[in-house]
Amino acid sequence: MTTTHTESTLRDRFVVLTGGSSGIGRALAAQLAARGASVLVGSRRKIADDLQHRTLDLASLASVSEFAASILALGRPIDVLVLNAGVHVPWSRETTPDGHELHWQVNYLSNFLLTHLLLDACRKSGLKQIVYVGSEAHRLAPIAAGPLSGFWHHYAVSKEAATRFFLLLQELHPDLRVQIISPGYVATEIHRHKSRITAWLERLSSRVRSPEDAAREILRVIELPQATSVYWDRGNPATPSRRARNVAGAEALWQESVASVRHILPDAVPCMRIANFARTWSAFGPEVSQPANVAELAALVCRAADAGRQVRIVGQRHSYNDSFYSRTAMISIARLNRIHGLDPDAGTLTCEAGITIDEVCAYLDARGYALRFCGNHGQQTLAGALATGTHGYGRDGGLMSELVTAMTVLGPDGRLFHASAEDDLRALRLGLGTLGVVVAVTLAVRRSSPCVYRLASMPRHDFIARLDELARSSEYLRFTQHPFADAAMLYLTIDATTEEYRSTEPVRYTGSPAGGVAWLAVPWLRMPAVRRVLGRAASVSRRGFSVVVPFSTSLFIRDGVMTNKSQGEDLLRRIGLRAFNRNDWLNMELAIPRDRFPEFAQLFQENLPRMSAFSMSHPYYACRVVGAAQNVLLGPNFGRDVVFVDIHVDPRARSSDRFLRAVEAEALGALSARPHWGKVFFAGHDTLRTLYPPTNFAEFADAKRRFDPESVFSNAYTRRVLGV
Repeated sequence: MTTTHTESTLRDRFVVLTGGSSGIGRALAAQLAARGASVLVGSRRKIADDLQHRTLDLASLASVSEFAASILALGRPIDVLVLNAGVHVPWSRETTPDGHELHWQVNYLSNFLLTHLLLDACRKSGLKQIVYVGSEAHRLAPIAAGPLSGFWHHYAVSKEAATRFFLLLQELHPDLRVQIISPGYVATEIHRHKSRITAWLERLSSRVRSPEDAAREILRVIELPQATSVYWDRGNPATPSRRARNVAGAEALWQESVASVRHILPDAVPCMRIANFARTWSAFGPEVSQPANVAELAALVCRAADAGRQVRIVGQRHSYNDSFYSRTAMISIARLNRIHGLDPDAGTLTCEAGITIDEVCAYLDARGYALRFCGNHGQQTLAGALATGTHGYGRDGGLMSELVTAMTVLGPDGRLFHASAEDDLRALRLGLGTLGVVVAVTLAVRRSSPCVYRLASMPRHDFIARLDELARSSEYLRFTQHPFADAAMLYLTIDATTEEYRSTEPVRYTGSPAGGVAWLAVPWLRMPAVRRVLGRAASVSRRGFSVVVPFSTSLFIRDGVMTNKSQGEDLLRRIGLRAFNRNDWLNMELAIPRDRFPEFAQLFQENLPRMSAFSMSHPYYACRVVGAAQNVLLGPNFGRDVVFVDIHVDPRARSSDRFLRAVEAEALGALSARPHWGKVFFAGHDTLRTLYPPTNFAEFADAKRRFDPESVFSNAYTRRVLGV
């Protein structure tokens, strides 16, 4: 929520107020005018005061549309939008000309429509405030309709819906200041439909307030220099009902409402809770559009750009942060997944960017080719992998972005641009989705040939001392803390060999993590004390294997190579994967300069939170060694050999956030580490730019000005980490 304004800032501010011909609205209009605000009232009856007026009947969606059009025609930003008009007709069910129940339309649906029609005008203003006059009666909505509840049921349901909507609106638009204010029982014309006996009983059981008192209270909340709550009850911060805060209910309500006003808001989309693949981050956002071809994609982008909306491309959401998220427009290119062809002479593969890594792998495997570098999550789209710097490992590099030799990018004007010049590609290869929509990609590939896949272990101190030697001598190297031996490292190497792959059967890879009865073993194996005992009993720290296999992208995206046909061994591997690979945990990844890794290992140990040996929440890390590259401006391995350290922490553990912050601060400050763009990190662009050569961020900013000058493809994430 925005904050910072005082009473004096209402002077000369433009305020639009509904229901201002009587009651709270009339009193509030007068008090706003006394503050020097320019007030425009929307109501069915002409107001007597010397204020601007437009006719507005919330029982007619056409009237709402006409009212909004007349406001927008003024060309003025709306500093404060006060939605005060409402109705309460007890003991009856009336239907509007639009076919909706009267309370539902007047108290909720018309306000949903009016808010959307005026939203951009509110966002362009200085104060950016939206105020809805609600009611504590929303808490009565769960009580089923019946003879005794007919007095308030329709009213309560409509007020609950409005409360749900405006709570969600604040979450979707934190740049706005949205407030729902319940004034209590106020003596106004809203009670005119009640019988004398009913009105008398209500007054007897309530603290009756005058419209002037209620208006002063609302104005006080509007003028607060800092908003401490979205929901207010009689001038005090409060919490709305649990049902009003229900996520599933909010999504369903939004979808129903969009359908009801589709004829007026044809471009409106349902709202949904969107989460990353691990469900460690989520937020409300517009439903993700899925164009079937480039023409449909261009139309969606142009429509959003013309409306001033910011667009983000959503893949499989294999991120642990909000890099893919937009509050206004999200588009998936998953249906743009065709392969254009393999060029054996050039050693390249050209395909659409919505294809998954699994699909690329299968296509190349069938033709005897592979990617030199690849991430380990096969469901990722190629566009998403490139945008965030997804990497594998390798002596001569490791980022998938390094393999890009050409790109086709769709700009904010809907036009396609084919990039093959190195000056363009240095920024586009890893663009964080902020330079345009990557539609097609050409990647360098290599022929498959025999290689040695070797798994081994070594005492921790010896391994760290020999890390540089191993990295130089191995074409591919990754390692992790040994799960069964605290004092050892488990490491994997892949190297070319002159030996032949002699088997007539295809290579078998470790299957999916264990389920069923085998799942019962998993919780025990997450306890370090249990793993130590099992490790000593089985002497697993001395076990390893070496096997010759064809080089394949599957070596990176599968969980391991099977060396025999033992079902028991396969089961143990799958149990281990479930126990040790915690994709549902928070994940921070830091690119540590390779020669500084011993220092990182020490600071990691020093910052570990104290936990029982029987706890299942111990942080752990796994590492991939990546060589330096020069062709990706925002590559964490730009100009240096690094060890990507993949840190996992339990999001439920209270110590996790503090631990990650401490590790990041020390690693960035003392070791000049660079964070992975798609994982959890806390540094902003002021810090991040100091971790790269001085010209890198400047070159990227120049590319941003060329490819997306109006920042159509920016979002809160890119502004936070890049400043664009």
